[in-house]
Amino acid sequence: MANSAGTVYAFAGLLLDIYWGEHFVLTPSSAGGFYSAGQGKDLGFPIEFRSQVEFSYLFLNGSRIGIGMNHISNAKLGRINPGIEGLSITISTPGVFGR
Repeated sequence: MANSAGTVYAFAGLLLDIYWGEHFVLTPSSAGGFYSAGQGKDLGFPIEFRSQVEFSYLFLNGSRIGIGMNHISNAKLGRINPGIEGLSITISTPGVFGR
């Protein structure tokens, strides 16, 4: 993730798709990564952790549209730990790896 203030957050983690019926998917996820504030918000430490839950609608062709809520925090590793919350809208389509 990046923004126009030069903030960059690169992360990797795990997620689990929990299917509710044929069309609804709940996806909790957790990740760790490296954060550089640039001219953006100082989160207090270069290592940050992200937890998210996303709820999406699965179309018959495998495409999805969803909404996710996340929290990014350094888990008190840094001198400060303000954390941030985010809301995202996700649109995805099946690609090279399929569904």
